[in-house]
Amino acid sequence: MEICRGEELKPSEAVEEFMRKAVEIGSVKEALSLIVDMEPKAVLSRKLKIKALMSDIEAQNFFDYYEEHMQQYMTILSLLPGIRDSQLLEEVKSFCERVNKVLRGTSKEEG
Repeated sequence: MEICRGEELKPSEAVEEFMRKAVEIGSVKEALSLIVDMEPKAVLSRKLKIKALMSDIEAQNFFDYYEEHMQQYMTILSLLPGIRDSQLLEEVKSFCERVNKVLRGTSKEEG
């Protein structure tokens, strides 16, 4: 309650805003997952996990066997909130562009 007062919010307004976001997303659990730990150790852990997953996917040739690596790819995306390292974000962006290019190519072949 003190936190809300400090930010000039009523507790009900904070809850309403959270629920609005959950409805927008379509999931309370997903909305809760948007609340990320910004402690330096937690951020470092997410950064290292992202790098490890990208390396693993590339080493196992995601671009030929993408179906087997979609969960890892989705995990990378879920770890991004709260990451502010511009170099890592550029690496992930480049990686995602390559993945999306592969996925677009496969959907054309199937369609």
